[in-house]
Amino acid sequence: MTKEERFTEYYTNLSTVVYRYSLARAGDPELAKDATQHAFSEFFRFMDKVPDDIVKAWLFLCSKNKIIDECRKEATRQKVMSKTYRRETHIVSEDNTEALIDRMMQEQLSTRILCDLREKNESWYRIVVAVSVMEMSHDEAAEYLGISKQVLCAKLYRARQYLWKSFGKDYTEI
Repeated sequence: MTKEERFTEYYTNLSTVVYRYSLARAGDPELAKDATQHAFSEFFRFMDKVPDDIVKAWLFLCSKNKIIDECRKEATRQKVMSKTYRRETHIVSEDNTEALIDRMMQEQLSTRILCDLREKNESWYRIVVAVSVMEMSHDEAAEYLGISKQVLCAKLYRARQYLWKSFGKDYTEI
């Protein structure tokens, strides 16, 4: 199967889900479309590096990051346009080299964490993706996964303990 065929298959199967997730996060259909498009555009660029078993989570994360970036840009635009902030002469760019390097390191660590967690325990992986990547509440995640909230909380606690032991040093270095 060619890269384009694989991409088309992923797009066909996941674009609606990613759009719904983006719309729920952004609350704006245009921003949701942009975030979905960005996620799939980035996926096409990096699809050879993204393991098949975390594609959905990777797309959600990419979409979420785009929405956050756009919200930050909008907040920055509003500050600049405000009379109160017009006198400020120094605006720190969020796209500076150091911030980009930090973000790339965080994304690499996120990918390593999700891959390792999936290998260790599939149930933990699904719970962490639902709660941390998709940012569902515990009630929503429990319903989505078909388990009780108590079971979800217990497994989430164990997963977080495992992740802290396995990746705590890497996380604190970033």
